[in-house]
Amino acid sequence: QKIADPVPLDLIVRALSDHDLPERPVAITFDDGYQDNLVHAKPILESFRIPATVFVTTGFLDNSAEVWSDELARLILLSREDPFRLLPLLALGVDKDLRFEASDKGWHAWEPPGNLRQWVYRTLYDRLLYAGDQARTEAIERVKSWCGEEPGREERAAFLTSSELTELASSPWIEIGAHSATHPVLAHLDPSLQRFEVATSKHILEKRTGKTVCSFAYPYGKKNHFNPDTIRALQSAGFQCGCANYGRLVTKKTSRWILPRYQILNWQGDVLANEMSRWYRA
Repeated sequence: QKIADPVPLDLIVRALSDHDLPERPVAITFDDGYQDNLVHAKPILESFRIPATVFVTTGFLDNSAEVWSDELARLILLSREDPFRLLPLLALGVDKDLRFEASDKGWHAWEPPGNLRQWVYRTLYDRLLYAGDQARTEAIERVKSWCGEEPGREERAAFLTSSELTELASSPWIEIGAHSATHPVLAHLDPSLQRFEVATSKHILEKRTGKTVCSFAYPYGKKNHFNPDTIRALQSAGFQCGCANYGRLVTKKTSRWILPRYQILNWQGDVLANEMSRWYRA
């Protein structure tokens, strides 16, 4: 049973009506530029002849450091240390009326926390999202002092190198898109810095791949993470579309500068099929 028709992202962007698309079009995208896009995703996509777009943060290329959000999740959520001892280190106070429903498996960060550990992670993430590099570094160092031996170190996700990016871009089934230079919350930058983030990422990716980069994905991607200045920055840099990060179908009324996307979780095939069918019925 056919669930959907995979198409290149630019086909959806260029479509003038439903007649320009198959019955259930879907564009597959990946954010950030992780190495597993090359090692695992590329062979699968090529074997099934499925197009996809990989949005790359250029500042992550050739960088062995872990992105702060991944590191924070690993240190707190995988640690076996008592999260209560972490509260004074981070000046966090828990409302005495806060109640948790114990939850250790299947929790997602956008859901209500089911225990204190999840609450600490979610609260600190929200605080550091808008913080500067120094504040983030200091907070994570305090978390490291709390957890001792770092949990999950062997599970750290690696980013693409420049040569791996070139290899990935050489596939006829992979489009490379931009995801900013340093992965900031663009809406919190002044317009000139937004233009720098947007244009720099495009220039670097085009130089290293030898291909025109037409699509952009907003870092973090919720509605408050980009603004009209961001869209103007994309337009002036020569992009053709901007992708957000909240679930909704694309319709003829959807702006090409605010394309919604559904997030795919670690689902079994039958669950994915049911979820996608539900989206198309919405």
